[in-house]
Amino acid sequence: MLRSPLGNLGEHAAARTLFEDTLTRPRATLGPDHTNTLTTAMALGWTLGNLGEHAAARTLFEDTLTRQRATLGPDHTNTLTTAMALGWTLDRLGKRHLGR
Repeated sequence: MLRSPLGNLGEHAAARTLFEDTLTRPRATLGPDHTNTLTTAMALGWTLGNLGEHAAARTLFEDTLTRQRATLGPDHTNTLTTAMALGWTLDRLGKRHLGR
């Protein structure tokens, strides 16, 4: 599981606030498909999971994974990390497979 320095300190709510604020900036300046935007989205997804907000994390991971597959390709390290994060989240939600 990815952790931020704030998350390492148990400050998951503060990490969420920071990542939500940070995510709006690269989306506006770099676009929703830029690598930096997608990396920040992935970090926010992990933070949401750490807060127990697995449904919100799932939505974010699914969107991020779709964008990464299209822009980075299915075999890129970041794409695979997001796929793993989505799997972790689905497990927390009691879903054992994607049904694909």
